[in-house]
Amino acid sequence: MASTAISMYYSGMLDILLDQPLALDSAAHGRLPPEWSWTNTGADHWRGLVLWLICDGHGSMQCQGQRRDLVRGDVVLMRMDAARQGRHDPRRPMLVPWCVFDHRECPPASWAGLPATTYRRCRDIDFAAELLHRAISAHQEDRQSSVAVLWLNACMHELCAPPTQPLTGRSAHANAIDDLAEAMRRHPQRRHPVPALAARCGCDPDHFARLFRQRLGLPPQRYALRCRIDHARSLLRFGDLSVAEIAHRLGYSDPFLFSRQFKAITGSSPSDFRRGLEVSG
Repeated sequence: MASTAISMYYSGMLDILLDQPLALDSAAHGRLPPEWSWTNTGADHWRGLVLWLICDGHGSMQCQGQRRDLVRGDVVLMRMDAARQGRHDPRRPMLVPWCVFDHRECPPASWAGLPATTYRRCRDIDFAAELLHRAISAHQEDRQSSVAVLWLNACMHELCAPPTQPLTGRSAHANAIDDLAEAMRRHPQRRHPVPALAARCGCDPDHFARLFRQRLGLPPQRYALRCRIDHARSLLRFGDLSVAEIAHRLGYSDPFLFSRQFKAITGSSPSDFRRGLEVSG
C-alpha cells in the first residue's frame, strides 16, 4: 500500500470510524462459491462502506485501474459508490466475513474524501475474525441490535491498530522473531521446524527457542500449533468445510490428530465447537 494511502487511512478512516455511532446495515459470512466473481458499477446515491476480512483463500480486487491480490489476513474497506471487480482462485475460494455499515452523522461529502478502496494487513487475523463474527451474529439475530455495533466498533479498533513498529534498544533478534511469528499466523498450514526458524534468525536452535519463548510466551512449536487451531476456529465459524477437510487444509495427514489437538487447546472437539456456534447463533 502506498504511503499516501496509509496517510489517508489514518487521518481519514480513524477520525470518521473509531468511537463513532456506526450503523450496521447488513452482514454475513461464508466461503464464496468457486465460480464467484463480482462486478460493481457503483452509484452516486449509494453511501457507506463495505468491510471484508479475508480469512482464507486467494483472490484479487481491481478498482480505478489498480489490481490488488488478496490473501489470508487482508482487510478491504470499500466505498459503496465506487466501481470495482473482484475475482478469486476457484481452487482456493475466499472465506470472507463482511458487513456494510454507515455513520449516519457523517456529512455525505466526507465519504467522498475517503479512498475508493483501502487495503490493510490485519495484525491478529483470528482475533479480528472472532470480533467480526460476534458483530455479524448479533446483527443477524436483531437488525437493530446495539450490541452488534459495539462488536463492530471493537473489530474496527483491532483492524485500525497501527502495525507493530521495529523495536529499538532491544535484542537484535526481536524483530526477526516478530517477523517469524507473523509468518506462522499468516501461514498456519505450513510446518515451521525450529532449526529452520533459528537459521533465519541467525542463532542456534536452543538459544532461538529460549528467545522465542521470552518474546511470545510459548515455545515455537506450541505457538505454531496455536496458530493452526486459531485458524481452524475461523474456518469452523465462517465456512462449511468438514472437519476432515479443515484438517487437510491445515496440513494434517491424520484428522484424528487434528481433533485431539483442537480439543486439548479449546476444550471441545471441532464438531462440538461448530454445534455450539449453531446453537448460539
